[in-house]
Amino acid sequence: MTTLVTGATGNTGKHIVAELIGRGEQVRALTRDPAAAAKSWRTGWTWSTARTRHRRR
Repeated sequence: MTTLVTGATGNTGKHIVAELIGRGEQVRALTRDPAAAAKSWRTGWTWSTARTRHRRR
């Protein structure tokens, strides 16, 4: 099974990704910042970029 982790390069997400990889899980990481994902790249996971929109009030 593959697990999708949103915010994978953030403070919490990077620890979640490391834990899942340590358990032998396949990880798909979602991030807004491809440069951060490239720096964090490790064997065992693939990443995709996405942008979300936040409406300011």
